[in-house]
Amino acid sequence: MIVSRIVLAGALCALLAGSASATAPATLPVTTIDLGSAPFYVQNDATSALAGIQVLLRAGLDRETAAQSGLAALAAETIARTPIDGVPLADVVAARGGTLTSSVGPQYVRFYLQAEPATLVTLAPLVARALAQPDTSLAVVNAARAVVAAHSADDESNPVSVGLEMVRQSFYTNGASLPAYGTSGTLANLTGADVRAYIAAHYVRGNAIVSAAGNVTPAVDDAAKQLASAFSSATDAPAVTTARPFAREPKEIVTHRDIGVPYLVMGFAAPSVSDKDFAAMLVVRAVLGDAFDRPSATTLPIISRAVGVVYAYDASPAEFAVYVNGSQLDPARGLTAVEAIGSSLAASGMTADQLKRYKTIAHGEWQTEDVTLADRAFAIGNFVAFGAAPDSAPRIADAIDAVTSADIKRIATTYLRRYTVALVIPRAADRSPG
Repeated sequence: MIVSRIVLAGALCALLAGSASATAPATLPVTTIDLGSAPFYVQNDATSALAGIQVLLRAGLDRETAAQSGLAALAAETIARTPIDGVPLADVVAARGGTLTSSVGPQYVRFYLQAEPATLVTLAPLVARALAQPDTSLAVVNAARAVVAAHSADDESNPVSVGLEMVRQSFYTNGASLPAYGTSGTLANLTGADVRAYIAAHYVRGNAIVSAAGNVTPAVDDAAKQLASAFSSATDAPAVTTARPFAREPKEIVTHRDIGVPYLVMGFAAPSVSDKDFAAMLVVRAVLGDAFDRPSATTLPIISRAVGVVYAYDASPAEFAVYVNGSQLDPARGLTAVEAIGSSLAASGMTADQLKRYKTIAHGEWQTEDVTLADRAFAIGNFVAFGAAPDSAPRIADAIDAVTSADIKRIATTYLRRYTVALVIPRAADRSPG
């Protein structure tokens, strides 16, 4: 069955599956095709058995008001559940051997369709039909609401998700700070008319960025044109997302959940993908992610790691967070250690050996974010969305090589000295990181 999954900002690449190719992504050029209704960015790989098309729409959380929290997710899920000849679109795509995923972030909603090229050509018109004429009847919206509500409940029970959301709320000043899935109260009040109006206002061609990766045949080009043509030519008011600067004295936010151990999340501002400091921040991410790493034969799930790092560069301004799992490490010690690392980097930068080590780690982490077709299509669209060239992936790899100790000092001074602390603690407990 297709997973129409609205994921937390910053986790899109990790959660959306694709098909890897034997060809190194960095060696594949990105070309631009004029679809007439929208530009189409293509990374063609004839060795791949599959092709994937992504549509990135400027219809994310920052388009919502507080009373509409969850509407972006509900709209995307409603499209996935729109009947095609009596069968929900998601089920139709799955039955024909394709996958369709959706996700919502602070600024963008993402739809990703993947299949063999010949199958993709038959599926794209169906997805286009649902995008152009979503079924906002009570039955379909209620089915979508149940899915979004379940995701909301999952996030509320996950202390990492709760902490990241708290940090986002303290950082962004508009709807970008709202919960990705809304709340039980706001979701219950949203109607089919709300969904219909949201799609009409924001699902327009001027908000669309179309990208593809894999075996992109001329027929797949035509499929992408059909998807782009599904959106109306109406105009939409520009959306501007702003963020609050973090204070010199760290702000602490505390909430309680039914969990067994406390979790601490430190949130920082961060450079966007088009910023000259982006590559240096990737090296800093490697430092913080490696400092508490315990060797493991397998990749641990987020909630099981002692300390983890999330770089949410699917928005601008971007954010960066470090979380501490209280079952693995005392939150107060974790906070002190992260502060010490930031102070050390700001004061001294890195030695040549340290810089070499963490550049290598940063390279490895960056490559793992550009492995699947879904990853590649996302990266292309994300680069374009935030003012970078569509083929920026290899350029960023080169930029990692060029990072200096002075760059690390500047990054640490600029971004790691101010932060917010979100503490998620068990109910009836009273713990503080300080």
